Amino acid sequence: MSDEEEQIGPKDAFSKLLRLGGSSIQIIEYILCSPKPVTPKELVDVLGITEGTAWNALSRLQKIGFLVSKNRGEYEANEGFILAMVLFSLTDIVEKLREVKRR
Repeated sequence: MSDEEEQIGPKDAFSKLLRLGGSSIQIIEYILCSPKPVTPKELVDVLGITEGTAWNALSRLQKIGFLVSKNRGEYEANEGFILAMVLFSLTDIVEKLREVKRR
């Protein structure tokens, strides 16, 4: 299976985001704030996580769609995907609020 086949849509990504562990959340936050692509070594040094934790989290986050690989071993946030995920989630919340108000 290729990475593209495993990647989920932005609408379903929010539920995955809520189930991510602390290391994955730290990695997303760090990469979102980084002005340049990030390497696993940088994550180990800055976040104090193990190399295995960094690689596993990066692989998971890339499969979900939160990250894209730029060059070999460098990752950056997939900002368009993350924005779409947030917009779909907000749309769902607004629709649920409308349903509650109709009752």
